[in-house]
Amino acid sequence: MYLVLDYVLPALLLGGPVLLLFLLKQKDKHLFLNFILLGSVLMLALTMSYAGWKHFSLTQALEALEPTDYAARAALLKKMGSVHWASKGFFSFVALGIPYLFTVYITRFALHCLVHPPSVKEPQSES
Repeated sequence: MYLVLDYVLPALLLGGPVLLLFLLKQKDKHLFLNFILLGSVLMLALTMSYAGWKHFSLTQALEALEPTDYAARAALLKKMGSVHWASKGFFSFVALGIPYLFTVYITRFALHCLVHPPSVKEPQSES
C-alpha cells in the first residue's frame, strides 16, 4: 500500500489538471477561469495530500528503525526537515502548482491552435 501511494499521488498531481481540462467543455466561454479555479482547488488538495503522505511515511519509517541506529535516524530526520508538512505542501502548491496549471492551459491552447488554425477571411473585392 505504501509503495503504491508513492507513485499514485505524483501521477495524480501531473495528470489531474490535464484530465480536468479535458473534461471541461471546450466551447465554454469561461474555460480559463473555470480551469484555474477548479484546477487550483484540485492541485491544492493533491499537493497537501502528497505532503501529508510523505510526512506520514517518513514518520512510519522513523518509528520502524532501531533506537540505536543513529546514522539512519539522522538521515531520515534530515529528509523530513524542520518545516511542517502543511507549510511544505502550501509552498509547493504556490511555487509549482500554479505555474503548472498555466503551463497546461497554454500548452492546450497552443495545440488547439496548431490543429485548428484560426481562419483568415479573404478581403472581398469591390466589383
